[in-house]
Amino acid sequence: MGRCGHAHPVSSFELDDTLSPDAHSDRLLTLPILRELGNTLVEHPRSTIEPASCRMEVAEPMPRAAAGESVLRGFVVHETLGEGGMGIVRMAEQSALGRQVAIKTLKSSLGKNEDAALRLLREAWLTGRIEHPNVVPIYDVGADESGRPHIVMRKVEGTSWDALLADPALVQRKHEASDVLEWHLRVFLQVTQAVSRAHAKRIVHRDIKPENVMVGEFGEVYLLDWGIAVSLVDDGTGRLPLAQDANEPAGTPCYMAPEMLGSSTPKIDERTDVFLLGATLYEIVVGRPPHEGSSFVEMVKSIVHATPSFPSECPHELVTVCRRAMARLHDDRYPNVVELRTAVLDFLTHRGSTELAAEATTKRDELFAKLGDETSERQEIYNLFGAVRFGYLEALRTWPENHEAREGLRTVSVRMIDFELSQGSAEAAHAILAELSSPDLALTERVEAAMRAREDEKKRLGKLDALEAEYDPNVGRRTRLFVGIVIGVLGVFGPMTMAVLQRGEPSLGLITGLLSLQAMVGVSLVYWGRVSLGKSRLNRNVAWALVLGFVAQLVAVPGATLMHLSLHHHLSLTLLLWSLLMGTLAITTELRFAIPAAAYLVGFLTAARFPESRYWVQSAANLTSLATVLAAWSTKEDLKLLGDRARGTFRRRAS
Repeated sequence: MGRCGHAHPVSSFELDDTLSPDAHSDRLLTLPILRELGNTLVEHPRSTIEPASCRMEVAEPMPRAAAGESVLRGFVVHETLGEGGMGIVRMAEQSALGRQVAIKTLKSSLGKNEDAALRLLREAWLTGRIEHPNVVPIYDVGADESGRPHIVMRKVEGTSWDALLADPALVQRKHEASDVLEWHLRVFLQVTQAVSRAHAKRIVHRDIKPENVMVGEFGEVYLLDWGIAVSLVDDGTGRLPLAQDANEPAGTPCYMAPEMLGSSTPKIDERTDVFLLGATLYEIVVGRPPHEGSSFVEMVKSIVHATPSFPSECPHELVTVCRRAMARLHDDRYPNVVELRTAVLDFLTHRGSTELAAEATTKRDELFAKLGDETSERQEIYNLFGAVRFGYLEALRTWPENHEAREGLRTVSVRMIDFELSQGSAEAAHAILAELSSPDLALTERVEAAMRAREDEKKRLGKLDALEAEYDPNVGRRTRLFVGIVIGVLGVFGPMTMAVLQRGEPSLGLITGLLSLQAMVGVSLVYWGRVSLGKSRLNRNVAWALVLGFVAQLVAVPGATLMHLSLHHHLSLTLLLWSLLMGTLAITTELRFAIPAAAYLVGFLTAARFPESRYWVQSAANLTSLATVLAAWSTKEDLKLLGDRARGTFRRRAS
């Protein structure tokens, strides 16, 4: 059975989760083996630290070639593709299949180094056991008569992922990626597939990093370098190093999980790879590995604390995923790679929503600046608010759990409610409040109080509007003007006719008939225009004043007879009646009616003193009343229209 040992035994330090990070790092710094690795930790943080030695208890790791037999029979070896610390990789052609392959062998300088040979074989055995599209397939393993091994594998042409991470333009040019971040995350997801397969085989990689990932010319992704991988179970072959024996520092310093610094009680398991995947994700997001330090002490503290910082512009959801994957304690990490992969897939699904929310937040900040500027126009503010609101709602439509969008929408809505309340727009504030799912109670009470005040104001304004409409001189103006002109003309020419034709005192029947006719005409005109005249108090006052006047002067005839008054006195008293009615209209409707009120009063006194002038006085007073009607209720357009109609009538009669 295989066992991995170490050249320098670890002291009695135990990885105790109850210790603080500072206490861990202080105790780790006392270990001689870590101090010996100080140069690698600080000056070569991207280099892989391998266990000091690995002796495998395998009686015969693999068959050897017979003496004189070609080591690489069936292959034509070509140029060197690359070299590592121990191995060299050459391109070759497999004659039987006519395909190009890669052959990895030990450097000749290592001679019969059994440790190096076993390391090479161990990587082949681990890789061959996994068998996954994202792991380079092993075609064959062989050894020469001296036991020096070689591995035949697929020839992978492509670019190291770390080179692509360092050069976004290369990604765009080589792989036609319009969204570089998403492209790298898609590569990351393929890496997690390989790791998930390894974990299903109970193998932990321990050295996941962009440098160990190859991206092919057509986008194929391979997780390489399984050289320090360990198995979580003993398969009985003795070929696989066990995680339970991994008590030495191992891995790449700038990506290490805390437990990878070594402990006499190893805690290497699947969550160690989860941490390394989180560290790789960190480099995708931030642009550098998570651990760094200018001294041995700083580097150890960075690894043990495992609390990397993130720039503010990093996607919040992806930062949350990184933090959980890179949690210092095992139990705080994702329990498996599948859940980590799902979290990254969720981010990609939610990314459109996140970007919409980010754009809306940018516009929200612009809106807040406008709200603080007293010179900003309301339309401009509402255009911005509409854009912000739409952005957040679209973000929530594609991802209802988008916390940032929900909080952003709430924040901007509350701010706009405050703005509307300050502007006295209670209805607008209430409309915005109605869209909030769970508004604050104090805010709700403010809006409801503003709505009650607004309703009271609307009632008050409604009453004022109704009162204004009641006395609006433009309501029914032309109907009122027409009735006034007709009655006024009759009132002017009727008395004048009587003055010419009637010399003595008129008979009771004649006066009664004329007043009855006048009352019928007046009442008929009022009835004809009842719809327009009934629309406002002003019109109703005028209509009732006319009806009352006509009826009163008609009823006054028998009254004067019963009192044995002459009809001359009756006609004089009629002038006093119209003076009182016009005075009432002047008080309630139109102040200018004070003029005809005064004219009727003067006419009354004049007719009382000079009875023979009563018809001319009545005609003059009625003319004053007609002039007042024209002055109060007519416009230039009305007079022009009347003039045109009068001329048209005259021409028709003349012809």
